[in-house]
Amino acid sequence: MRELIKLEGLSREDWLAIRRTGIGGSDVSAIMGLNKYKSALELYLDKTGQLPDPGEENIAAELGLELEDFLAKKFVSRIKKNEELDIVLIKPKYMYQHDKIDYFYVNFDRLILTPDGYIPVELKTTTEYKREDWKDDNIPDEYYMQVQWQMMIAEADYAYIVYLIGNRTLDYKKIPRNEKMIKEVVKEIKHFWNDFRLKGIPPAPDGTLSARDALNILYADDKSDEPLDLTEELALDYAAYKELANKIKADKFEQDKIKQKFMALMGNNTFATITIDGKVKKIRYRNIDRAGYTVEPKTLKQFNIY
Repeated sequence: MRELIKLEGLSREDWLAIRRTGIGGSDVSAIMGLNKYKSALELYLDKTGQLPDPGEENIAAELGLELEDFLAKKFVSRIKKNEELDIVLIKPKYMYQHDKIDYFYVNFDRLILTPDGYIPVELKTTTEYKREDWKDDNIPDEYYMQVQWQMMIAEADYAYIVYLIGNRTLDYKKIPRNEKMIKEVVKEIKHFWNDFRLKGIPPAPDGTLSARDALNILYADDKSDEPLDLTEELALDYAAYKELANKIKADKFEQDKIKQKFMALMGNNTFATITIDGKVKKIRYRNIDRAGYTVEPKTLKQFNIY
């Protein structure tokens, strides 16, 4: 790998501008369709400078950066205790790029210096709600992709992920290199960059909220009221959409019929119970008061099945 640019003294704005000129490890899962929060279409807008600045602090990201030194320190002590390894852990001063492919970038949180080269160490903080994602040998897909990318550029056989869950659990996992996946990732990254980014052609939306928001940004302006005939391209999709919409309506109707059975039998009772497989489920049917601000205050009847 090659040094791309020195990080010291580099502003966040300049760092982001440089990242837009290539693909980094955190971009990989979006292109591979394995990121719950970012689509390939949103990434395309980012790389082409069309994604608006959110204009707000990202406290979670800032906290993650603040905790990196702590996680790194704990990792050094844990690996010495668990594996009797005295490692030399360094904080890279540079953003790096692939030896042969200029737009393949990487930012390492830390690197282990060994006689044979560098071993990537990724430092992550997450919430208690994500605990199941780390259970046993699991790690989130987007992080697995990220460290495979790092291993590919660093020419490493393995990497470490150090993670802190909800300020209660700190541990690390050793991730082996997956050559088959790396080859597939490289192919898809090249496809994204050459066929979409360089040609200025947005990739297809994937049905995620991220893709929906990206489409609203991409086509924010109303330019024409002239009807566009999409029969040839989307006739089958239109039929499928209407079929799904009708099914949702039918399911909602059946659901409402069942709710009304409960309501009729409960009458003026505000609570009822149903026991299923020894577990007691609650049903609530009561009045709630809606405060009046810009609308008139009202008392509404609310029904919930728990």
